[in-house]
Amino acid sequence: MDTEKCKVLLRAVDTGSFTAAAEELGYTPSGVTHMMNALEEDLGVVLLRRTRSGVSLTPAGEDLIEPIRELAAAADRMEQSVAELQGITVGHVLFASGGSFARYLVPDVVRRFKERYPQISLELTEDTGGTSLRQAIVDGRVSMAFLTRASTEEPGIPLCTDDILAVVPEGHPLAEKDSVTLEELAQYPYVGLKLDYDLDVQRLVEGSPLEKKSILVSHDEQTILAMVKEGLGVSVVAGMHVAFSSEGVVGIPFRPPCKRDCILLLNDRIKLSPAERKFVEVAQEVVAELIEDGIVDPPRI
Repeated sequence: MDTEKCKVLLRAVDTGSFTAAAEELGYTPSGVTHMMNALEEDLGVVLLRRTRSGVSLTPAGEDLIEPIRELAAAADRMEQSVAELQGITVGHVLFASGGSFARYLVPDVVRRFKERYPQISLELTEDTGGTSLRQAIVDGRVSMAFLTRASTEEPGIPLCTDDILAVVPEGHPLAEKDSVTLEELAQYPYVGLKLDYDLDVQRLVEGSPLEKKSILVSHDEQTILAMVKEGLGVSVVAGMHVAFSSEGVVGIPFRPPCKRDCILLLNDRIKLSPAERKFVEVAQEVVAELIEDGIVDPPRI
């Protein structure tokens, strides 16, 4: 089977469009159409449903998409391994990340990685919930994802531990405290994260007195911090946000302490390619420096 046609099929499915897949891969839309027709003829089944709004998988396509992803990934790994043997560093890394990691960790990882391996292309899928990122791994759409232990039962690669903090504006009655309880924080209006956005925060707040004081719900921590800074309420966010965006707000540890475990989840059904292994190494290196700088703590697991 022509693995290049398989790769084109995957981009058409993931983007929902022959035109978008053509633009990304450097083909013409008619060229993509011809390749998909040829692939379906080779397999003897119709893989794609074509409509004016785009393309989607037929039932036969749903049955075959996973082995097709595995075949395309295996072809990429072989090409990268051959190139590595020849002293050439090439490849493509598909990874995903939640909001806090995408904002504060991933840019440094990408910058450092591209400095060392400019010929390896990177593709980031950013999402607003750890459960959907885990599903991207399961579906084979990405090979790894930055998320927290609360989002998955798989072990992943432990990266670091991050505090979950109460956040209040500067000058707030709680600002000078060394630690607070949920009950103390619940005395004030609450600006909260949307449910399912951060499962660690959700598990702490859901059903507590604080949840009943909510005046605003947002899926963006920067919006929440801006609201807190203006004195509209208090909130609960991962410490990483406060470490990098602390102007006008104060982060306070909870009593007892609340933490989240940050991991790099891998697709354990697929062996990492040489390029992906290098990406993991760079990610671990960047996190080790954050730990050394005291921004996050070493992993507990």
